[in-house]
Amino acid sequence: MSSTNINLDELEREYNELTADIEEVRNKRDERNQITKDLISMIKSLNKKIKQHLQKASEFKEKRDMFNELVQRAKNNRITTQIALEQLRKRLNEIKEKYKDIKPINRAQKIKIKKLKSAVRAKSMEIQTKPDLTLDDEDRLIKEIEELEIKLGDLTQGSQARIEYSKVISQFPQYRSQLRNFHEQVLVNSEESQKNHEAMLKEYGQVDQIREKIAALERELNENRKIADDFHSRLIGLYRRRDDLRNQIDVAQRKFRRRKKRERANVALLKRRIAKERLERGEKLDFIEFRLLFEKRELGSFS
Repeated sequence: MSSTNINLDELEREYNELTADIEEVRNKRDERNQITKDLISMIKSLNKKIKQHLQKASEFKEKRDMFNELVQRAKNNRITTQIALEQLRKRLNEIKEKYKDIKPINRAQKIKIKKLKSAVRAKSMEIQTKPDLTLDDEDRLIKEIEELEIKLGDLTQGSQARIEYSKVISQFPQYRSQLRNFHEQVLVNSEESQKNHEAMLKEYGQVDQIREKIAALERELNENRKIADDFHSRLIGLYRRRDDLRNQIDVAQRKFRRRKKRERANVALLKRRIAKERLERGEKLDFIEFRLLFEKRELGSFS
């Protein structure tokens, strides 16, 4: 076997091996490209989840802020009510100070006050109903009424103190009820605010966890892309080597065909020479030998 034939066989064997390598590297590159697509899809899906969690966090934050406003409003109202209560206490102290020298009305004084009021009403009625009163009688009755009212005024100072005191005291339950109500609003709305705040933080926590996953996937994605790029670069190199081998094979095949053609021509020439020598010796030619000489028009001189 000639060296040209051996070289061509080696080139074809190397070409086939290279084609197998190309298939293997291309499959690995395609696998990495598919992994890249899958990773990108996962990252997009996680980013979508982040948007959902951020939307929920925003909603919880809005509710938290609303409850915080209610808490602040209730606190302000509570302070206003506390100030009003302090003012009432101050007013009570003022009343106590005003009437500190007046003794409380006892039972006997209450009876006397009642009698004095009754006497005042009676004398007033007498003035209004008796048509035969003289001017002197009327002046006398008016003077008696004035004296009774002076006595009544002296006796009822303690009663007036109680009236003023009771008027102030009666306002305390309403303010205390308001104070309890505002305090309850602070507690309830603070609790709701805290719930929404914790829910908001939970959503942000989910976002942080997902971002960590995305960061890990992005690192994996970058590494995978590098590997895919390496396989692609190797594939390009293998394609170039195979193209070069194909060119070498084409050149070798052309050389092989030219050599074969020359070999066939040399064989034909040798056979013609042998046939011509046999013809010159007068030997009988076979069909192939006859055709070789006939094609080259070398039978004329022996006809």
